[in-house]
Amino acid sequence: GRGGEVVKQLQKDSGARIDISKTAADSQGKRTVYLSGAKACVDKAKAMIDDTLNKARELTGTSNPNACVIKATAELVTILIGKNGETIRDLKKESGARIDISK
Repeated sequence: GRGGEVVKQLQKDSGARIDISKTAADSQGKRTVYLSGAKACVDKAKAMIDDTLNKARELTGTSNPNACVIKATAELVTILIGKNGETIRDLKKESGARIDISK
């Protein structure tokens, strides 16, 4: 969340310390999350994180937490693709993300 607000709230509610690695994501786009504190607090934090990730997956309609599905009208898709695919290529290049548009 913005400014780490989700992590701060999870720490407050669980009593565990939560640190997310600042190093770049691995080849699968994953970063390490460290939990520390009393065992009960760590267990609670892990359960809360799992719940938060599951809710995010439900909202995005995907089982991949690093992916999302966006529904758009044909007109907006045309704008997104741009002339000769220029806009979508630029978005892919700048973001480093894979962007697929179904036909």
